[in-house]
Amino acid sequence: MLAIAFRFPGGRYHATPWGRHVNEAAVAWPPEPWRLLRALLAVWHRKLDPVRWPRAQLAALLDRLAAQPPQFHLPPSMPAHSRHYLPTRDKTTLVFDAFLRIETGQPVHAVWPTLELDAEQLELLDTLLDGLGYLGRAESWVEAVREAPPAGRQPDCVPVEAEADAENDGGGGDGGEMLRLLAARPAAGYAGFRSRALTEFGRARRIADTLPADWLDALAVETGALQKAGWNRPPAAIEIPYRRRPARPSAPRHDRRPGPAIDTVRYALYGRPLPRIEDAIRVGEWLRSTVLRACHPPVPALISGHDLPPGNPHAHAFWLAESAGGDGRIDHVLIHVPDGIPAGVFGVLADPGELREPARRRSAGDGDADDTDTRAWQLLPEWFGRAATPPDGDAGRLLGKATVWRSTTPYLHPWHVKRGFGAAEQIRRECRERGLAEPEVRELEHIEVAGRRLRPLDFHRFRRKPVAIQPDARGHALELRFPEPVSGPLALGFGCHFGLGVFGRGEG
Repeated sequence: MLAIAFRFPGGRYHATPWGRHVNEAAVAWPPEPWRLLRALLAVWHRKLDPVRWPRAQLAALLDRLAAQPPQFHLPPSMPAHSRHYLPTRDKTTLVFDAFLRIETGQPVHAVWPTLELDAEQLELLDTLLDGLGYLGRAESWVEAVREAPPAGRQPDCVPVEAEADAENDGGGGDGGEMLRLLAARPAAGYAGFRSRALTEFGRARRIADTLPADWLDALAVETGALQKAGWNRPPAAIEIPYRRRPARPSAPRHDRRPGPAIDTVRYALYGRPLPRIEDAIRVGEWLRSTVLRACHPPVPALISGHDLPPGNPHAHAFWLAESAGGDGRIDHVLIHVPDGIPAGVFGVLADPGELREPARRRSAGDGDADDTDTRAWQLLPEWFGRAATPPDGDAGRLLGKATVWRSTTPYLHPWHVKRGFGAAEQIRRECRERGLAEPEVRELEHIEVAGRRLRPLDFHRFRRKPVAIQPDARGHALELRFPEPVSGPLALGFGCHFGLGVFGRGEG
């Protein structure tokens, strides 16, 4: 067996998957076998003496590593990102720098279970690992050494064929996410592929230039040249199906400190185009569905909203959308659980997956098949903590304390209107039931969004799953003035757990 441990002293791993734009904020995880071999090749070119370590010996070592896809033992991790405005010729561009936060000292183990190297190959490998300074992007400082994983621990990410063999032997097969990782073709496989490719379409000069005869040269072809030639993946690479078992995310930093339970997580939403604030209730429902799909049953009642104990109907999760940028597009979403987020779902909330619009049914004339051409957005965790103590800096309008709160989405009263029991009276009753002071309520003509004056009727105001009774289908735009500061997020009325009746901090 051969096993290599990769430790990241900076606690970060930056790597953009092949074919993805850096601003998509995706991270290639685990480190792909293709990336590992190219990193070792780069060390040989830059740091090793070719007389002491001949090129042929390097080729033989890398070919042995390419012949068998490795298994991976993965440490606890959490996706994170930073945002930067970079100047260009005539404007500034918002750039997302996504990375994986890894516990310092916790290694990634790449394991080749049946690979045995001779003494010279092991000496060369140790020299290459000693010279490896980073893996992925240059910010991903790495320390690499041959080291076996902990005894008795099963790998977290395995090739599908290897997993099938384990199932036949009575192990494995415990589910997980399917991935396709980029790996290097063995030298013999590349030679055959090159011959076929040159025969089929090698007359194009750019194609021929990216198919060198030497296998090491093929590994070293620059990504820009491959993309310019039109390759959808490097010709010296293949995709290998892997199964990654459910991640073991590291607990949020706030979770390790003593004090009240964490009740709020805020995400940046990334994708193009972003949803409109008019679709806030839809986004809230999609966010809930995303988290519930990622949770292992049984889902805690504070997350699902089902089977809650009597007496506190609003203790469970709120799924709220926010246009923090002020352009009318939903760029952030919040999950707020007033009674505290259950500890068992922190791992899911750290990496809930993509926020995806559900497939819509085709029209009657198109048959009953689902339309799978739906939109999806990346959820990038920005902050875990207490809503009463939001982070310093830009926390948006939904968090923080204020005496004045104004509608960001329409308020729909939850009870039927009667004489002396209109929207203002219902607001006051709901505030009393939640332990808040009774506010002064003023009706507004519209909701101001990016210079547009939106009426409540301009918003989507209905649940995807119809409810038996909806007392209000029109909605109101309101301003609430409390006698003392109130902490957000503040969401009241019908559909408030899914993004209706949301108020933002106001001035004055």
